[in-house]
Amino acid sequence: MHSIQLAIWAVSLLVIVALLFDFMNGFHDAANSIATVVSTDVLKPQQAVAFAAVFNVIAYFVFYLKVAATVGKGTIDPAHRRSLRDRRHDRLECRGRSTAFRRVRRTH
Repeated sequence: MHSIQLAIWAVSLLVIVALLFDFMNGFHDAANSIATVVSTDVLKPQQAVAFAAVFNVIAYFVFYLKVAATVGKGTIDPAHRRSLRDRRHDRLECRGRSTAFRRVRRTH
């Protein structure tokens, strides 16, 4: 039981670190795009921030998840998806195997 809790904490920590990295990387990307137009005197800093905010919101509604779909194209084959019933059956089968393994391990 202790190793499962440790694994859950480790995975949770990795997910949190990944989300923080992604969040901080967004700051870096936004700063670079704003710095370019400000340093070339195309826009004032306030205008550049306003443009970035407005167009980031617009991009979400226009492109939605098309970039993610393009990047993920070919990674997951929809033909290989299995039904929910098959996946539940596999989980129950794995639980049964692990229970049987623990019983054998305890007796020997």
